Amino acid sequence: KDFSSLLIKCQKTKEASDLVQQSIELHPNDTKLLTMLGNIYLDQYDYDSAEKTFKRAQLVNDKDVNILRGLAQSLEKGEKPKEALDAVSQALRLAPDNKDVQKQYVHTLLSAEEYDAAHDNVQDLYDANGKQDPQVLDLYGQYYICTDDDNKAQNYYDEIERISKQYKEYLLSAADRYNQIGKNEKAEEKAKAYISKEVRNPAGYNLLGKIYSETGNYQKAIESYDKSRNLRKPNILADKQIQKLQGKLVAPVAEEAPLPPIPEDENIPEEIIETAPQIQEEEEEEFDFGTMGDNVPMGEALLEKEKDFFDDLDEATGEA
Repeated sequence: KDFSSLLIKCQKTKEASDLVQQSIELHPNDTKLLTMLGNIYLDQYDYDSAEKTFKRAQLVNDKDVNILRGLAQSLEKGEKPKEALDAVSQALRLAPDNKDVQKQYVHTLLSAEEYDAAHDNVQDLYDANGKQDPQVLDLYGQYYICTDDDNKAQNYYDEIERISKQYKEYLLSAADRYNQIGKNEKAEEKAKAYISKEVRNPAGYNLLGKIYSETGNYQKAIESYDKSRNLRKPNILADKQIQKLQGKLVAPVAEEAPLPPIPEDENIPEEIIETAPQIQEEEEEEFDFGTMGDNVPMGEALLEKEKDFFDDLDEATGEA
């Protein structure tokens, strides 16, 4: 466990996941190992594998707050906010005084568009010594973005800048919330501002890729995801999105409009028929789909034996 933690700190997540999976084979019910593996998958932007791993850990212990928090995060990142809210609500019932759980609860409420409940809970955090906590101020700014009050949101972000010059995560959060409510120009602006300050963090490029994808700018989206995976390998989200977007860039062949039919009851002079341009049928060339995505390093994060790992989980949970 200690060596795996060291590998993670050194950004060697592939080596760490290999080692942890070997350990899980020896200790299949060790929830600390399963939680560690789930967090490695989150670090690799592999939200499906993270979700399955935390669910496997939950089968062993459904009262572990860290397991529930990891499950909630993987579900929220995987765009399943309602399920994520169920998981983090369970964690909050187990640890009602845990500030980190309270903050995650507010974040998930915003993603699930439960804005009234989010406001009540972030106000409680703010009143309980949250005025000097940049994460609480960030959550309040996110709330006002979601409720379409940019001026109040900016007030909280200005306060963050005043008390903590190092905290830049609010820019990424703002970009994410603007994207959530469909203000993609503002989302792009905030994502680029975050990238300019955190140039080595792949999260900014991943979000920018998502924004470009949703606005139909597929080439820019591919470029953003490509920058992200150059900073973090494995980067499963970027790999999957690039492959998906490359398929969208293949333009469909336009069908030629059919010529109008010649009425049977009309006599057309032979000289017109003889001088009319002759249409030659051309053989359609088949597009070689095998040439797509050759440069996409899919599946780097998973070992071949990992299929067995998730097969076991599916049997245990009853999932297909």
